[in-house]
Amino acid sequence: MRKFEKKNKQAGGGCVTGTAKAAFGMLGVLFLSSVSGNALAQCVATTDCAALGYNKSSCPDGGVKCPFGNAYYCPERCEASYQYTCTGANEVKPSSAACSNRYEKCDCNSGYEWNSGACKQCASNYKYTCTGSNESAGADSCGGKYSACQCAANYEWNATSGKCESVAVLGVCTGKAQSCSVGQILNNDGSCSNSVVSGKTPIGVVVYISGGTDKCGYAMTASPIATSIIWSTEYVNTGAFQSPNWQEAIKDFDVSGNMTKIIQSGNSSTYPAAYAALNYAPSAAPTSKGKWMLPTAGILNSLYTNLNAVNNTISKLGGTQLTGDNEHIWSSSEYSYGYAWVFCTYGGAGWGGVYDYYKGNLSSHGVVRPVLAF
Repeated sequence: MRKFEKKNKQAGGGCVTGTAKAAFGMLGVLFLSSVSGNALAQCVATTDCAALGYNKSSCPDGGVKCPFGNAYYCPERCEASYQYTCTGANEVKPSSAACSNRYEKCDCNSGYEWNSGACKQCASNYKYTCTGSNESAGADSCGGKYSACQCAANYEWNATSGKCESVAVLGVCTGKAQSCSVGQILNNDGSCSNSVVSGKTPIGVVVYISGGTDKCGYAMTASPIATSIIWSTEYVNTGAFQSPNWQEAIKDFDVSGNMTKIIQSGNSSTYPAAYAALNYAPSAAPTSKGKWMLPTAGILNSLYTNLNAVNNTISKLGGTQLTGDNEHIWSSSEYSYGYAWVFCTYGGAGWGGVYDYYKGNLSSHGVVRPVLAF
């Protein structure tokens, strides 16, 4: 070992020439050989610029030229904005380019956002992932979560439930009725309320909400739109629901199907009650014209079951309450070719609130209170 050290000192104390060492301390190449059984070491300085780290043809921002050729070593020059190591609390190294292992900003763990050079916890209102049904990323985010979500067509964000819910469309069963209850007010924007709301106009009282897959609701006018009106002038089977059994009749909820069959059977002269409903539209909801229909016996049964709640709301709206069997509301459900089911609190008390009525009865009790789907 002493021989190696001596030779090494005689060679100048290193494996790199003085010029190369002064340039950037680049490494030389060490060769080992075995001569006469003794291990000898000899350092030979290299002049290979690439091996010494001079691997650029030029340095636009300045660099060091290789003393043995025309190649350059270009030191990495970082802008002042590259100042973060992204190793702090809740910090994550971003996928963006780094400069000398530093970044312009850091990514943050869920629930945190980059703010003023650190990952800071998001406010509590940023709690939605917006990955649910009919949801997509909202405009206002923090830490990968949102304060509200964007919703698909025909859906709107409900801040109370934190979900995208179907938009009410008057005359269409959209599922919006599932957030309403019988006895509430149906407003002209399709919303439900317990009392009159400023900026909204009541157009009916909710009398039925389906528990089935159609998720449909129906609202009835607060007062009759026609009185002393007959069901028809002809006595035929229109093709609408028909049964002389009240227990079967109150299971009929085919509002649209019945109405279509009746309208197709004649005109406003032969079927005045149905056409009165068809041509009705409140001034606050003109686009609902053609969507109001005669209720079915099933809906009249729901009205009878919830009569107190409905009457209370009718009173709030200044409408005509249903008391003392004062109205026989025509339904689209037929009893027979000559009779139809009507709302009746006297004779129908034991029949679920419905009773058979002669289609040509011109009594003042025969009225039209149409219903609107929502």
